[in-house]
Amino acid sequence: MNLILNKTVPFFRAKDDYAFCNLLLQAGVRIAQREACDDHHLYFLAWNGRAWFLCIPHQPRSSHTLLPLPGNATAARAQYHALAARHGGATAGSSWYTHPGAKPGEYLVFSRDLHGVHAHLVYVGADGRPAGITPQPVGNTLVNALCRDQAVQELHFPEGRARLYRRDGAHYALLQDFTDGKYLRDAVLLPPGANAEVAFFAQAFAWGIPLRGGWNGRHLHAHSLLLQRDDAPQVYAARLHDGHVSGLVILPEAESEIRLSAVLRTGLLDRSLTRRTLAAIAGVTLCQWLHSPDYAIRYALLSHDGAHYALEAWGAEDFRLCRLGAAADFLPQVLRWLGDYPWFGEAQEVIRSYGAADSLSHAA
Repeated sequence: MNLILNKTVPFFRAKDDYAFCNLLLQAGVRIAQREACDDHHLYFLAWNGRAWFLCIPHQPRSSHTLLPLPGNATAARAQYHALAARHGGATAGSSWYTHPGAKPGEYLVFSRDLHGVHAHLVYVGADGRPAGITPQPVGNTLVNALCRDQAVQELHFPEGRARLYRRDGAHYALLQDFTDGKYLRDAVLLPPGANAEVAFFAQAFAWGIPLRGGWNGRHLHAHSLLLQRDDAPQVYAARLHDGHVSGLVILPEAESEIRLSAVLRTGLLDRSLTRRTLAAIAGVTLCQWLHSPDYAIRYALLSHDGAHYALEAWGAEDFRLCRLGAAADFLPQVLRWLGDYPWFGEAQEVIRSYGAADSLSHAA
């Protein structure tokens, strides 16, 4: 594993770790979880039948931390969450929660499913390495306890209902189905620190339940969705993990990019992103198209709602957008993106293969 990281970590970029992750996948390493913190990235990796914890600081990248996670899959995941909390990562997600223990170096990691709550006490040594893990008893099942409480919010649909509960400072969403004899279909721990009502509506939309009260949702792709209320300007982006809401943020500055991304994904559907399919999307004007026979990545200058955007695309589902101050900022942005792929060579030389040599003087 160290040999793989020695060859891949130099390609890590704090703003966009796509190239690094792509190299890991090519080497046969599975990325089970990824977290971006203020000054470092955390990864839960699986390779050669073993689980690993990886921490890469943004500066310097050569001082990354790689730790093996012993035990079975459940124990490895619990130890990862404890180490992530120690390094400043998220303390909760769609089906787990991490809380500091009674002693230094102890972390209580809770996981929740339809059968209830499961807990492990993880010990982390002074050197930052896992020092042991012990299962903990948790008593009655969570779902039974929740169903005895009063629901904070409800959404009804013909086949059942979704309910929002609050218990012990946390919020839970339960999906109850009346049609197939399976009363409880799903249960989710909503992310802490977020607006519980918004997170609940996001989870309901992810379950396919029609929203009410002026709320509207839209899927961006399998791992995120947008939520907005008719009488409010805020746009909420919900991150999904296995169909469950694991994070919720307000996107005031990135709202335009998010909206354009949704327009592009809706217009493309299952079609490949080409010059012709991009130009056919309603409401989007294709101003410039860059395509090289030597590289699979394509670039486009788009106009939408009176603003210009740079687009970098690897496929119909894999692309990123950047709002530009003016159309003249397109090539400088392409050059910055090409700098994320040092194995291509010098960005100034690579962009010549895209037929943009005549415009390089303007991009400098």
